[in-house]
Amino acid sequence: MPQLIPRPWEELAPKMELILLQPTLTGAETLTGCRLAEQAGVAVVVVKPCFVRQAVHVLRGSQTTVGTVISYPYGCQATSIKVQETKRALTEGALVLSLPLNLGYVREGLFDLAVADLKAVVGLAHMNGARVTVMVDFGLLTGAEWGMACQMAVQAGVDGLSPVPGPGRVDLAEVRRAVGPDVLVKTSGPFPSLEAIEALMGLGADRVMIYLGDLERLNS
Repeated sequence: MPQLIPRPWEELAPKMELILLQPTLTGAETLTGCRLAEQAGVAVVVVKPCFVRQAVHVLRGSQTTVGTVISYPYGCQATSIKVQETKRALTEGALVLSLPLNLGYVREGLFDLAVADLKAVVGLAHMNGARVTVMVDFGLLTGAEWGMACQMAVQAGVDGLSPVPGPGRVDLAEVRRAVGPDVLVKTSGPFPSLEAIEALMGLGADRVMIYLGDLERLNS
C-alpha cells in the first residue's frame, strides 16, 4: 500500500474547528487561542458560551468563524432553556452551534420529542444564518440506537453530526452512510499527525475538531 502523503496545513486548515471548551480555560487563554486559529487559517473556533462576545470581537473581519455549545455537555436541559441559550449565542455573534443529543430520548425511543427538541435550536439558528452540529456519544448507544440518533439528526435538519468523544468509537463510514451526503460528519482529536487527519477524512469525515495542542504541534 502506498504511503499516504498529507496535504499541506494550508489545505487542511479550512476543514478544521478549534475546540476551546476545557473547563479551566480562562478568557485570556481563549482569546489567545482565537488569534492562533486565525493566524493558522482554521475555519471555526468553538468557545464556551461565556466568551462568545469577546471571541467575536477579536475575530471580527477574519475568515475564522466563532462557534459555541448549547446545553453542553449532555443535552439534557428543557427545550425552552436551549432556546434561550441559542438566542443569546446568536445575539452575541456565534454562527456555529454544537448541541449534544439527549440520549435519554434516544434510548426511550422518543423520536418525535427528540426531533422537536433539535428543531427548536436548528430553526432559530437557520433563521439567523447559523449552522448546527449535533453531538452524539455513540459509545453509550447500541447499534440500533445510534442509527436512530442519525435519523433524528437528519429529520431535524442539522448541518453536521459529530461522534463523541472522537475516532475509534464508531465507524465513520457507517455514520456517513446513515446521514447521507448533505450533513457534515465531524470527528475530534487529539491527532498525532496530519496523516491521521487525512486518514479520517478518507473514512468519511468532512471536518476535524482539533485541540490547542494539535494546532501548536501540527502547525509548527
